[in-house]
Amino acid sequence: MKKILALLVIGIMSLSCAKTWHNDSPIDTAVAASFTNITSSSVTVSLTPTNAVASYLVTDPALADAVGYLSMDAKGRLEYIQEHGRESDSPYEKSYTSLSAATTYCIGFVARKADGTICSAPTFSTFTTTE
Repeated sequence: MKKILALLVIGIMSLSCAKTWHNDSPIDTAVAASFTNITSSSVTVSLTPTNAVASYLVTDPALADAVGYLSMDAKGRLEYIQEHGRESDSPYEKSYTSLSAATTYCIGFVARKADGTICSAPTFSTFTTTE
């Protein structure tokens, strides 16, 4: 009987200590990059969010192999974008020129809310210029 009573008390105590899970992550937006008007030396980049976005941090196109984003974790990607990115208002569309032909480039970006909070995962997307 004492064992049952002890188990019952332990069970009640453990239930009273149960923690409620809260989603504290500010990441609530996905952003898609699209590349249009790709030529041997230029591209137009557009970013489209799933939720309202006030601004972006966006890197200029860089040689994909040189950036090495595939070997970075999310923290490394965010640090790279914060170090190399420029703030741009939403909506985002920009044309880049003076690129090399038949070359794979990447851009990195994160979305921000009006208060500056990052609201998307740090993302890299690639495109290849034509011959």
